[in-house]
Amino acid sequence: MNDRRASSPTVTPGLLYHDAPSAIEWLCRVLGFAQRLVVPDANGRIVHAHVTFGNGGVMLSSAEAYACRDPEGHVWAFASYDAWAE
Repeated sequence: MNDRRASSPTVTPGLLYHDAPSAIEWLCRVLGFAQRLVVPDANGRIVHAHVTFGNGGVMLSSAEAYACRDPEGHVWAFASYDAWAE
């Protein structure tokens, strides 16, 4: 059985950037990521993006969904989204 969901990661990291379009361009140009999905809002801010590298990837945006700080002060943002859905 070739079930993509069975082999997909259960956690996909997400990054928040003040300038997500520049971050996407840099990730692709310098580190070799590929754009899988980029969703801008009417003002050009990135609401959601998914860039891939090999069989992994990261999600990123200029906007926050639910976010909290961990005990060391790092901000974690959460969303319910299947980054690997076709």
